[in-house]
Amino acid sequence: MREARVAWVRADERRWPDYASPEIPLHYHALLKYQNVPSPEDVAALWKSRAGDARVEAYNCGGGAAYCIAKMFPYEDTRYDIGGLGHFARSQKSDRPFVQ
Repeated sequence: MREARVAWVRADERRWPDYASPEIPLHYHALLKYQNVPSPEDVAALWKSRAGDARVEAYNCGGGAAYCIAKMFPYEDTRYDIGGLGHFARSQKSDRPFVQ
């Protein structure tokens, strides 16, 4: 996999025993946008070499990381990060600004 510009949205998720059952340790959900999309296997291998286990899937608008990130935003203690959007041109049809 070669170096490329990436945009991302990431949210941390941790479930406590009294919040959901069972407790789930801290883990991350992320959506990544690439100019030249690598395979999920290549992304997982890179992540595992630097940070440990990973489950990487192609984008699914009805589930996966998109769903998990969206469900975390309403919670006050959710930590999230957005970046790299400036590397990508906006659609000519879009009149909305990027989220900053």
